[in-house]
Amino acid sequence: MTRDESMLERIEGILPQLQPSQLEMVLAFTEFVRERVLPLSEDEALWSFVQHEQAYRTTHPEDVIVYHSDEDLLAALDALS
Repeated sequence: MTRDESMLERIEGILPQLQPSQLEMVLAFTEFVRERVLPLSEDEALWSFVQHEQAYRTTHPEDVIVYHSDEDLLAALDALS
């Protein structure tokens, strides 16, 4: 079994476990990736994601959370559980 086949099997195993609204998000994301990545080389695709992330952070600074230490990050993750 190749790595791609294994990944595809994992994806196919997860999809039936998702709620319809989650499946809609998965579909929207996969369509986004397909449109953004297929015509690009791997480096161009990765750089495209970096540029979109930077643009989002610029236009939505309230959504950006910065942790200045490993301890701060771990404390925030502990608070989530």
